[in-house]
Amino acid sequence: MKRILLLYIFIVHGLVISFSQEPTVGTILYEEEALDGYTLFSYITSKFTFLVDNCGRVVNQWESDYFPGIATYLSPEGYLYRTKKAGDAVLNIGGVGGGIEVFNWEGEKIWDFNHTGPNYHQHHDIELLPNGNILVLAYELKTKEEALSKGREETKLSEEGLLSEYIIEVKGPGPDQGEIVWEWHLW
Repeated sequence: MKRILLLYIFIVHGLVISFSQEPTVGTILYEEEALDGYTLFSYITSKFTFLVDNCGRVVNQWESDYFPGIATYLSPEGYLYRTKKAGDAVLNIGGVGGGIEVFNWEGEKIWDFNHTGPNYHQHHDIELLPNGNILVLAYELKTKEEALSKGREETKLSEEGLLSEYIIEVKGPGPDQGEIVWEWHLW
């Protein structure tokens, strides 16, 4: 009987503690050595982006119509810059994105930029520039014939061709938004 009573008290106590704590997202361990601050992240399988404190409490969250394309940044003004999986990628490789979305603090989408086509695609990361523009990392598919004509060894080519990197600078949210003002092709 004593064992049953102790088990009952233990279970009830555990349930009271569980249900009285504030729900958290993304934190399973907190140590005193952790730096003060916040963590911004998107689950690869979720259309939500979260800003959480060190205890995992949600400070803010944003919802997109798209799954993330790996990179998320919070600007000093409180805007969320988030790459998104958009369009059909030329090749299905890790880190594929296709575009960028910008949300205000309240969760309203204020800018949407796609950079995807039949032979090019934004991927992995972006960089916010002090002038408000955005550097975008992308790839473009060169045909097998194009690669061979530039000296690529045939044994180092797939049937699809060769992915070549390039960077574009895009005017961010505001007048003339989405205009490509500079580009550099590794090709």
